[in-house]
Amino acid sequence: MPRIAIKPSIEVLAARSQLRRHIHALGISDSEYSRRVGVPQYTISKFLNGHIKTITPAVEQALIYANIGIAHDVTQLIQHPAIRQALGHAWDGTEQGAQSLALMIDAIAPVLRSSPGGVGR
Repeated sequence: MPRIAIKPSIEVLAARSQLRRHIHALGISDSEYSRRVGVPQYTISKFLNGHIKTITPAVEQALIYANIGIAHDVTQLIQHPAIRQALGHAWDGTEQGAQSLALMIDAIAPVLRSSPGGVGR
């Protein structure tokens, strides 16, 4: 039976980029990080290279070690008309475009969290 290709969610794309930055900031290799976390190196490599498209228990363990939080349910957010419109205007439909958007959202997250009442309120 053929496998059905799935696209990673925006949470997975964000987690992937955050983990990549975390490992780089530590100044260690993927294999050293895998030893510290107790997750097989091939799992870390497959996740960072996009071959694992969901948050598996092993990937979650690696993210928790890096103190990277995962929003498991953002259904309400992605249904919001303003969010859908903004993403529709900004996203070019490519994986690289999705990763770029995830990085930008991640970059502005501290500002959004620290502003009283949220941005635009």
